Amino acid sequence: MKNRSNLTTALCCALTVFFLLPFVAVQGQNLKAYEKAADDAFAKQEYYNAMHYYDIVLKSKKTSGIYYKYAESCRLSYAYQAAEEAYKKVIDSKDKGRYPMLEYYYGLTLKHNAKYSEAKRAFKYFLDRYKKDNFYKAKAAQEMKSCDFAKQLVKRPIPENELEITHLSEQVNTKYSDFGAHEIEGELYYSSLRFDRKREKGEKKEKDLHKRLVAKLLSTPDHEKEKGKEVENLNLPYEHSANSALSHDGKYVYFTRCSGKRTDSLRCEIYRSEKLDNGKWSAPERLPNPINSNTATTTHPNLAWDNTSNSEWLYFSSNRAGGQGGMDIWRVELKEDLAASEPYNLGNVINSKDAEVTPFYDNKNDRLYFASRWHLGLGGYDIFYSEAKPHGEWGAPVNLGIPFNSAANDLYFVINENDTTGYIASNRDGSRSLTKEACCNDIYHYAYLKTLPPDTPDVVQIDTPDVVVVPPVDTPDIVEVPVDTPPDVVTVPVDTPTTIVEVPTTDVVKELDDLLPLSLYFHNDEPDSNVSVKFTNTPYEKSYAYYTSLIEDYKAEYSNQFNPERAAVEQGIVQQFFDDKVRGEYNRTQEFFDKLLVVLEKGAKLKLYIRGYTSPKAEKSYNVALASRRVASLRSFMMRYKGEAFKQYVDNKSLIIKEAILGESAVPRGVSDDHKDPANSIYSVAASQERKAEISVLIRQ
Repeated sequence: MKNRSNLTTALCCALTVFFLLPFVAVQGQNLKAYEKAADDAFAKQEYYNAMHYYDIVLKSKKTSGIYYKYAESCRLSYAYQAAEEAYKKVIDSKDKGRYPMLEYYYGLTLKHNAKYSEAKRAFKYFLDRYKKDNFYKAKAAQEMKSCDFAKQLVKRPIPENELEITHLSEQVNTKYSDFGAHEIEGELYYSSLRFDRKREKGEKKEKDLHKRLVAKLLSTPDHEKEKGKEVENLNLPYEHSANSALSHDGKYVYFTRCSGKRTDSLRCEIYRSEKLDNGKWSAPERLPNPINSNTATTTHPNLAWDNTSNSEWLYFSSNRAGGQGGMDIWRVELKEDLAASEPYNLGNVINSKDAEVTPFYDNKNDRLYFASRWHLGLGGYDIFYSEAKPHGEWGAPVNLGIPFNSAANDLYFVINENDTTGYIASNRDGSRSLTKEACCNDIYHYAYLKTLPPDTPDVVQIDTPDVVVVPPVDTPDIVEVPVDTPPDVVTVPVDTPTTIVEVPTTDVVKELDDLLPLSLYFHNDEPDSNVSVKFTNTPYEKSYAYYTSLIEDYKAEYSNQFNPERAAVEQGIVQQFFDDKVRGEYNRTQEFFDKLLVVLEKGAKLKLYIRGYTSPKAEKSYNVALASRRVASLRSFMMRYKGEAFKQYVDNKSLIIKEAILGESAVPRGVSDDHKDPANSIYSVAASQERKAEISVLIRQ
């Protein structure tokens, strides 16, 4: 699944159903109308609707292009069986060479369908032909190993007479996501998506109130007979509260809260409440910085007691700077007065290029349990444990195997006080959902009939990964679909070429060739909003930190215009943009700088082209100045890189930097410029991906 931070790790998408069918009927029952509706739905990232339209088109038009778009729609809607069948149609066609990522996506769907031998062959086929050295290449290689490992796990499930896993009843599990279960004094605490109604401006009648799905903290004394009720004082209207955990002495409950105020950028942070004499929880207090971060998400708290130091430690997940990639697991010593030292990353034995989330520390056995999408496993997220070693080191992660893990996503592992029972969350077959295929997390109870297994031969040895921010694995690049009207022709300066030519033939330069184009992205009207100057002194690092702090703002503002099911899908798409484009390109740009310096040190003389873009929201003249500031920000970022390492090459003209200010002239048709519609003109991915400065071209002088 997509690499989402904080609550959305557990909030699996609830999908929409046939909203556009009446429209198509009005336009006439003909093939062209259905195909256009499908393309339009895909372009709008309404993948579930697109899937159904393409399915109708395929009854009369069985081309490889339609099958590929149908497969992509199915994959992005988590309908993996249908996606597998459609990808196979394209693979068997004469046109398969048109789709370079085809075998990669096919491999992912096969793995999610537990067809590990076939998935491995697909990943190998992809690797044999894929030339770029990026995340997808590393991930495909890892998935090949994972497929071999999965086949061994399938042969050695934990026997049914040793472990029983039970799907909790409808008193707890709903058609939406339910997750993060644990027990406090005999009561089951858990998180669940529930509808809140919020009165928006201009709404007067109850029927007009806006509905949205919001995560709430619930509890029930008997999960088989009584529905969960909201835990008093821990929830706020219209805002997410989830992922609770109890302190060692039972005095405090820690949980994640996502602020609903714009000024707080909707970041998710950890709070705690104290148990009062009357048994209720006090008003929550936010944990201070540096536990929480002003520029990153902090979530999935778990408390562990260290008998040696007689102190409590907080484990959590965060995408803050200094990690191995995406969401990582961190820990920090915690004082009762909340005084805290700087958190530290658990390192590359546990953390990886992909996501690690939902830590749980077993004090009695000194094991850290967590979920990962990188370490060798059966599906998307698998559950692992790692033994704590002296001096802060960790043993290689061990996969818990079947039935703790499945070909779906499995996470939120906890152990009850009795050491033999606990809970997990999973969207495996049998979970309640809005559709027939994988969708939403449910809570499962496990009863282990003996102590947890000792070390097994299935230990996964993890290579030390490079530090890299990764894109979401299950929802990579969006395929391009036809549009009715091509964008306006863009006039660019004569000395701005559109292809990379005459690059030196070294391996390093080949890597440069593969990396371009690269973009740095900006929030609306940044840097230096509301000015008409063409230069900025604002470092891009500051713009980047501010922009990434607004992820939850973007998800909320854009998705609020949709019904709850559709909103869940759209929030995932926004998260994908920030993970893959904003964060990913920021890191890949620095990788490009490092390799460019190597080429320049060898005496190459190169010309680099930077282009500035904007969305169409402001006037054209203003956007020209704004695009100029973005180019200046990128150029300054480059010139300050590694102690002004590029300065000598610019001064001696070994490197010439050319600029092209395109402003809004290159914006495709359909991107909103409506000041009264900020959801689409500011917070949509369509508008966001136009606000950038781009390193577009590299040529020999």
